[in-house]
Parts: sequence; C-alpha cells; structure tokens
Amino acid sequence: MARLLDHLQELGFRNQATVLAQRVAPNVDVTHPFGLAELLDSLHSLGADDQVAVLAERAAAHTDITRVTGVDRLLASMRKAGAADQGTALGERYAAFLEVLITSDSAARFVQEMERRMATAGQVDELPALGLFDHFLKHDDHGDRFRFGREPDGSPADPWSWDEL
Repeated sequence: MARLLDHLQELGFRNQATVLAQRVAPNVDVTHPFGLAELLDSLHSLGADDQVAVLAERAAAHTDITRVTGVDRLLASMRKAGAADQGTALGERYAAFLEVLITSDSAARFVQEMERRMATAGQVDELPALGLFDHFLKHDDHGDRFRFGREPDGSPADPWSWDEL
C-alpha cells in the first residue's frame, strides 16, 4: 500500500492518493511493524497527518512487538511523522516485552516459543537479528548453507579456514 501511495504521488495523482490514504489508515492490518513503518512514511510524505495519527494509534495498540527489528523501524517512523504520543505508547509495550524477555527465569522456554512461532509464521530469517543465529541454523538447510557464518546482507559466508585468519 505504501508503494502504491508513493507511485500515485510520483505520477501526480495526489488527490487520489489522499482518498486512498483515508481508506487505508483505519482498515489496514497493523500487526506487521515493518510494513506499517513504510506506510507511515508514505502517509507522512503525503501530508496526511490525520491518517498518520489514526494509523499510529492503531499500530501502538496492536502491532506485533515480537518482531524486534520491525518495531525499531516503526518507532523511528512514528517519531519522524510526529506521532510522539503513539510512539510512547508503543515504546512502553515494547519495553515491557523486552523486560520480560530479559528477566524471565524461563527465558529459554520463551526463546523456544518465539522460535516456534516465527518458524510457523515463516519468519525464520529474522532470528539472527534477534541474536538467535543458533536457532536459525536448526531450520531448513541453514546448518549446511551457513556453516561458515552469514554475511551482513543475509547470504551465506564464503568458506574459510583458521589458517586464513
């Protein structure tokens, strides 16, 4: 949706983009924080402040805070778009989640459950960003493909030996 809004603006269809923004903000799925961040950026660049506020309010209450990299991106987009109150509300939810994650005496079970949910949702590629590379290696053929590590772009590292270091 964000790309469509951006393309409409680029093509000079600003009025149509504004009408679409009014329909999207109250109805779009708000569980995926990275996609929401892109949509907030598009709404902000369109100058659709009312829609930014509506979407940011919904996102603050309902986005999936277990998607750590996406939440960080969403918080930055909220700040950039001037949705400070909504960003604060999301930040509080996120901080509570992280506190439970860090202080839980059942952190290992929590990590296993997060891994299971991410695998079920097809989000295994996000595990390394959460510091869970060893869990990432258990899925699919990742153990073999990433035997020598992982490049910053997510691709398998080239083979190496200790003599080369």
